[in-house]
Amino acid sequence: MCQEKFKIEYPILKMRVGSHLYGTNGEDSDEDFSGVFLPNREYLFGLKNVEHVNCGIVDKDASGKNTINAVDYTMYEFRKFVSLALANNPNIIEMLFVNDSDIIYSNSVGQELLANKHLFPHKGAMKRFIGYARSQRHKMIVKKESIQAFSKAIEYLKELPANMILAELPHNLPYLKRDGKRGWQFKCGDIQLDRSCTVKRALKIFIKRSGEATHRKDNILKYGFDLKFASHLIRLLIEGEELLRTSQISFPILEHKKVLDIKQGKWSLPDILAYADELEIRCEEALNISTLPQTQRFKEFNKFVIDILSNHV
Repeated sequence: MCQEKFKIEYPILKMRVGSHLYGTNGEDSDEDFSGVFLPNREYLFGLKNVEHVNCGIVDKDASGKNTINAVDYTMYEFRKFVSLALANNPNIIEMLFVNDSDIIYSNSVGQELLANKHLFPHKGAMKRFIGYARSQRHKMIVKKESIQAFSKAIEYLKELPANMILAELPHNLPYLKRDGKRGWQFKCGDIQLDRSCTVKRALKIFIKRSGEATHRKDNILKYGFDLKFASHLIRLLIEGEELLRTSQISFPILEHKKVLDIKQGKWSLPDILAYADELEIRCEEALNISTLPQTQRFKEFNKFVIDILSNHV
């Protein structure tokens, strides 16, 4: 639920993100926005804490796909945003480089933050972008057998109390196997869960992984992999290489037409994986010639955050 006081009274930045920013949107693509807000004194000095606020609008069709009326909109608390940007979190640092035409709102603090964008990137971006990309690579490949296991597990777990833990389940479920030799205790498809995991959390994980609640399940069965994760894999590596080479990220992203083709199922899995391998090599080459600093400028931004909060909160 959106906390209106943060969205309306204390924003410093709001911008367009997602496929419309990347240049990979289709006619039915929903809108994505993100932004930054300052905490009020209650959250700055008191015991309350907020790191981000979801202000989106949920609107899905019968298949579970977001309609054109759906809006993804996440606002990040100022200190959290700076911390993630300093770590070169891919989803956060790209927000600093959006075009002026994609900035919906910016006040003096937001402008000051953007004016310092060139100080955020460092060579640690290599590890973060490749790490995020590899996580997408892992998620994109979902075997048919795994989807079938997820579907059976979801059907079974939906009939159980949400707060029940997996350790309380029967020992020999064919689609939710117990294994006491590892730190985890249950396996379904390619997912491993600890015995203390609740039914509610397990359901959430299985539904998200299988695409059960979205239109993507049919694509996974058709192509043998998740097109959305595949497009994110390539996009992240393209962005990472550019950031290392030029200290910035361009929008629409470089080679956005290739990413859109991947998203639309026009590339085979072997071609996508081969291209990802090529891009990883290009990232390593870019790191070798990069003029970015070795590590983040923590002291400079610590002072920056203190000054901003002292003057505006």
